[in-house]
Amino acid sequence: MVFTSFPFLAFLAAAVAVYYIVPMRRYRELLPSGKRVNAQRHTGALHPRGFILLLASIVFYLFAGWQKLIFVLCTALFAWLCSRRMIRLYNEMDEALKGITERKEKAVLQVRYRKRCRRMVVFAIVVVLLIYGYCKYFGSLLSGLYCALTGSVNAWDIIAPLGLSYYTLSIIGYLLDVYWRKQQHEQSIPLFLLCVLYFPHILQGPIARYRELRKEFLQESPFSWDHFCRGIQLILWGFFKKLVIADRLNIFVTGVVDNYQIHQGLTFWVTALFSTFQLYADFSGCMDIATGVSELFGINIAKNFDHPFTSRSVAEWWRRWHITLCAWMKDYVYFPLAVSPHLIKISGKIKKHANPKLARAFVTVVTLGVVWLLTGMWHGVKFCYLIWGLYYACFLIVDTVFQPHHLTARLGIDHDSTAWHRFQMVRTTLIFSFGRLITVPDNFQVSLDIFRRMFTQFNPWVFWDGSLYTAGLNRANFILALLLITFLLVVEQMQIKHGSVRDRIANLKLPVRWIIWFAALAGILILGIYGAGYDASSFVYMNF
Repeated sequence: MVFTSFPFLAFLAAAVAVYYIVPMRRYRELLPSGKRVNAQRHTGALHPRGFILLLASIVFYLFAGWQKLIFVLCTALFAWLCSRRMIRLYNEMDEALKGITERKEKAVLQVRYRKRCRRMVVFAIVVVLLIYGYCKYFGSLLSGLYCALTGSVNAWDIIAPLGLSYYTLSIIGYLLDVYWRKQQHEQSIPLFLLCVLYFPHILQGPIARYRELRKEFLQESPFSWDHFCRGIQLILWGFFKKLVIADRLNIFVTGVVDNYQIHQGLTFWVTALFSTFQLYADFSGCMDIATGVSELFGINIAKNFDHPFTSRSVAEWWRRWHITLCAWMKDYVYFPLAVSPHLIKISGKIKKHANPKLARAFVTVVTLGVVWLLTGMWHGVKFCYLIWGLYYACFLIVDTVFQPHHLTARLGIDHDSTAWHRFQMVRTTLIFSFGRLITVPDNFQVSLDIFRRMFTQFNPWVFWDGSLYTAGLNRANFILALLLITFLLVVEQMQIKHGSVRDRIANLKLPVRWIIWFAALAGILILGIYGAGYDASSFVYMNF
């Protein structure tokens, strides 16, 4: 059950209705200090409406299969037990330290307990990663090997839990936060399960930080007509981006890539750009729907996009695109690796025998290389995703180590000029578009052939001889696709210059507001891509 399906809309309506039918219950307790507080927030207990959200998330997950639900529940329970064991070790350490006065003895005791906690967190993460690896990478390989060795034609079914890549990272982040003592162990199992299973973000993220999402679930908000309307509006905008823009562009991209042998030169340049906007409209559209659904319940989730087409460098692009994934990689892979004793030791030796610049370059190459190899593996299991990860690692390493802006300064380029800023934004978008052609064909040999045709064939006549209209979109739909991309960019610019478009519409007179939103609904119903044989409800990042 995905966001653009009719069963999901019926499910959502029922969930919202039951959520607000259940009365708010604010338990109060008196602290020793005499201050009255919300007992649920103080103890971490889940309020009644929170249980409705948990039940809705379980029902949502059951549509994917009860076996998958058992899979994720067992993984979450295992992580919860490991975090409880770690916090008990830390509590024992704190109690033992109270009776010790010598600093050296305290240090020895802390080292001993931290080693035990380190073994526990390593064990927990390894088990979670083994489950993840089996479901995503090795399960199909082992199944195929079994068929080859036994001569069987029927491979066993691999259980691939819904949102596997997303909840795996969230659980690992939670375990590391408990180990680093940035996060207390969650005493409430229902609250922990809700943070893992919360249905608006289980499909495609955002990758939530446990302590931030936990705060949202502990707050019990009354029904707000303003939040409800804003949530519906954002859902509508997400539907428009997905069904009208992304799925229309996807027809052209798929038509060209599936029959790339008959296409030439500039057609692939158009495909690269269309693929970039298709992915953006698809992924950000899903995030808009997830955010809008959460607003219906009075819950705020993390922002995952921040106008990436205004980025002036690859590093800035990835600070604006899939923000939660990049932030997760930075906090849980990049920084721990950069300060690891082994890497610091090697860097120190290089600094001693060579020079500091080479030592810094070594650390940058290793950390960024590892981060982007892992990012590529997270996105997919094929060789093309590893190449994709190295592709971005190279750009980021060059930008960090060699600092090309020094060269442009020597050439007399004005870095503050509007023309240079526009050039940088176009350049960054093209870099991302080329990266899309590494993974879209799902075969690196095909990608290499496409790149060869892009740079060795020049066929400007495709823009007037009708060749572009043979890949799935006729002339009218192709022109409409261009207009929709322009419309998307105009809305982005309005958001940058004037803030929320929803707020601006809300300030208009009532008839005008209704005309705008009914026009948007009519646009989805009339211009949306539907029809037999076309799956208009599948999101790109659901495969991750």
